[in-house]
Amino acid sequence: MKRKARKKRSLPIVRILIVLTVLICIVFSLSSTRQLSASIDNGNRKTVLNFANQIGSRLHDRLQQIDLSLVELSSDLAALAPGADELIEARFLSYITIWEMNGAGLLLESGGALLWDGREIDFENPITLSDVLSYSDKLSITRQELDGEPVLVFTKPCTIEAYGQMSSGVFTAVRLERLPALVGEYGYGPDTFISVTQIDGNNIWRQDKTGNPESTGNCFDDLALLDVDSSDSLVQMKTRMTVGMDGTIAYAREDGDYYLAYVPLGVNYWYLLLSVRADSIDLTLH
Repeated sequence: MKRKARKKRSLPIVRILIVLTVLICIVFSLSSTRQLSASIDNGNRKTVLNFANQIGSRLHDRLQQIDLSLVELSSDLAALAPGADELIEARFLSYITIWEMNGAGLLLESGGALLWDGREIDFENPITLSDVLSYSDKLSITRQELDGEPVLVFTKPCTIEAYGQMSSGVFTAVRLERLPALVGEYGYGPDTFISVTQIDGNNIWRQDKTGNPESTGNCFDDLALLDVDSSDSLVQMKTRMTVGMDGTIAYAREDGDYYLAYVPLGVNYWYLLLSVRADSIDLTLH
């Protein structure tokens, strides 16, 4: 009888121990799952950020090449005799052909601008050479319209007499549609896109691919319409971009989860943004 009583008393203890063991296993499993998820998330963010930095560096190098070509053109034009309009046109044509530019010309001391053939044009945004004169290594680029086409306009100081007027600078233009070629192919997968924005979020250029979310014209406004991960903050993203820092942000759409990396381009406080679908990272980026 005593033995049976002891067995009865020990049964609840055994059950409690079993329950405790199960609970400990569950807690350990949940903790391990959270740690694994955090590790995967951290790895994905680093991968996307590194990938964005590669693309940003490549684009910056291409923009810098165009800028250096304009320095050479400015030097060649300044060496020509005043009023040598035919030689000026010939030099411009040679430059446009060799570098495959979509336009080039002169900025005038009196304001306004001339194309390489002497035609007057008006840019939609004012162009100033003050920063270029102060910092000779600075890339001076603005987004403009030229013959109805959106272009990036590069400028450098250049003093020369042409078409009966004095110039203060020389410019060249690249159509925005050529930016993908400047970026190059990096094998990013479907539903992945890049854009170039100002630090206020306004788009300079945005890759046009099927599957992109609708754009408001501002990356912050776009993200505000999406399901941004609770561990991220648009305020933090804005702050980091304001001081020239890179970073990542995670968000969800109806078709899946995404990571977006933002990296400074080193041009006019512009940023390159890269958005990558989470389930394609292992396939395309590692």
